[in-house]
Order: sequence, then C-alpha cells, then structure tokens
Amino acid sequence: MKTESMAVSRPRLARGLLVCLALAVPQAGCLSSDVEDAAVEPVASVESDIIGGTVADVGEYPWQAQLSVPGYSHWCGGSLIDSDWVLTAAHCVEGLGASSFTVRLGLHRRSAPDAYVQTRGVRRVVRHPSYNSWTLENDVALLELATPVSYTPRVQPIALRETDAATGATARVSGWGNTSPGSGASDFLMEALLPVQDTATCNNAGTLPMTVRDSMVCAGYLNGSSGGCHGDSGGPLVVESGRFSGGWEQIGIVSWGVGGSCSSYTVFSRVSRFVAWIRGYTGPVSVFGDVNADGCVNDTDVNQVTAAFGQTVPPADPALDLTRDGVINIQDRLIVLQNYGQGCP
Repeated sequence: MKTESMAVSRPRLARGLLVCLALAVPQAGCLSSDVEDAAVEPVASVESDIIGGTVADVGEYPWQAQLSVPGYSHWCGGSLIDSDWVLTAAHCVEGLGASSFTVRLGLHRRSAPDAYVQTRGVRRVVRHPSYNSWTLENDVALLELATPVSYTPRVQPIALRETDAATGATARVSGWGNTSPGSGASDFLMEALLPVQDTATCNNAGTLPMTVRDSMVCAGYLNGSSGGCHGDSGGPLVVESGRFSGGWEQIGIVSWGVGGSCSSYTVFSRVSRFVAWIRGYTGPVSVFGDVNADGCVNDTDVNQVTAAFGQTVPPADPALDLTRDGVINIQDRLIVLQNYGQGCP
C-alpha cells in the first residue's frame, strides 16, 4: 500500500461491520467500522491487486488502461471501450476531478514505458448517479479522454458483453495491483484466470464482508489463491467472446473483496447491467477492425483486407493496415475476424 499523502475526499466506513474492502482499507489492514472518517485509499492502492497471477505477455490486453493521480504513480486500472472513453470503477474517481487523472494505454512495464504507450489527460469524469459507497452498488464510472487514442496492436478497445457469463466460465483479470498482500503495486502488468462463481455460493461462503448483489459478479476462489487485490480496482474482467475467430468481451469491473488479506473471492461490477447507461454517454462506439468505417465489422471489411493481401502502405489504404506494420497481411485479417459482428444491428 502506498504511503504518499493526497488531499481527496474519502468515503466513510459503514457502521456495524468489519470492513475489509479495497475501497475502505487502512494501511494496517481491516478496521472496525466504528472508526469513521479514517484516511483510507480506494481499491486502486490497497485492495485490488493480482494475487496468484503471472506476468502478462506484452500487448496481450490492449484495452488495459493505467490511471495515475498526483502523488500516486498507480491509482487504478480501467479499460478502453472507445477511442476516447475509458471504463473504470466509481470508487476510483470519488472526490477527484478530471484534471487529476493521467491515463496510459499500451503500457506493460510501469517503470519503463516504451514508444507504443499513449498518454492522455481526461476531459470529463462521469460517475454512475446511483453509486453507493457503503454497499459498492453501481461501482461504475467513465473517463472521457482529452484527445482520442489511435488504435494499434497495443491499444485496442474491448467489447462490452450484454449478457451474463455462465457460472463456471473461465475469466481473466489483469492489472498492476499487489501480487501478495502488502507487496505494493506490480511493475509489470499481471494476469490471473478466475472461474465465474454463482452469487449464492459467494454469499453463503461467509468469507466476504458485504453482500454480493445482482449487479455484481463474483469470481475466483474461496481461499483467494488467485484474484484481484490492492491496486487492481477499476480494471477489467474479460471472457472469450465465443466467436469462431476468437476475441474478448468485458463482463466485470474490479470493485471489492476482503481487505488487507485478499483472502477470498473478488467481486466485480456486472458490465451487462450498465451497457445502456454507458452507451448513453459514449454513443455508438468505433470498432477496431471496421476498416470501411461504417460502424459494423462484416464481410465487406473482411473482403477489403483480403483483396489487399501483400500490398504495402502506400499504395494500399492505411485503414487496412490494422497492425501498423506497413503491409496488409494475415494479422490484419485476423483482427477483422476477431471483431466480426461488432457494431452490427
């Protein structure tokens, strides 16, 4: 957990409950809720890291965003959902204005950003109007970037899943959070595989400090052997899309768990419950792989890339060179196939 100071408005701890949440965990670990207005940090810096994970491959999660604020080189995670919008957790933005945030996309190692990293300021912060800092319901927020990013192999948006993932489905969580309780934020982007759990299973386990509600997704393991911990807040939980060519969809946003020890399931905001609210701000999103820019990745896009196979840029249309390597090739076609159907009626 970081020890730097920062003047931000912090949520109060709920009464009558031993709170062990990323959102409400003091430096010493869990705190009795009888102590109010304690100086606590969001999940970003104390309760959402990748436990039991491994270092992700470079560019494996091109939608992953890293958020920093003055005084904290790592504050929260997020996910790129359009060229100028990042999805994160509401508790990551509480008490902070747009000018406080710096967003980095395409980042792998925090201490050694390379030429592929795109850094943006934030124009606007939109927190869900029904966010409840006591129950962590509706723990969702949007950051509108000051300027759009450019899509590259290292910077791409993630599709939002509009239906619930099946219990038992294998999901992936990623972030720069702690790799063990008290370890501090990771320098490298980490990943972990987590099974999606039934809500009743998590609530009946008796290991979580609050109730998992219908607007939340519970994932991971009873003993917390793998999952989110301090520092992963706001980051994405994703599953394979099921399309024949692959691709990924986001089903959750890292929200809370057992503070201090990260010793049980991780709880996420359920993305499918918030897609309509999100689209109310972003509008129709640009889709990676939509080479003709008609808003839908379909046969026309596949055919245009296929017809240009082997051509260099120029004379080939730069829009067809999705990998930005100067040649239209099988990798460009694969990107179109992986996003096939996105944005289509």
